[in-house]
Amino acid sequence: MDDEPLRVLIEVQMWILLEEAVVIRDDVVRRIQVKRIVPGSFKVSTGEVVIGVQD
Repeated sequence: MDDEPLRVLIEVQMWILLEEAVVIRDDVVRRIQVKRIVPGSFKVSTGEVVIGVQD
């Protein structure tokens, strides 16, 4: 089990709301949910593994 936090870099313009993003980490593609709190500030939580090996 890897306890290293998932590091996500999201570049987005303030008026665009991302509902989900795809992150590649250790050759594992994960889908994460991105919820906008205020313009320019985002809350990111890890989601399910969509492609690759499960933890």
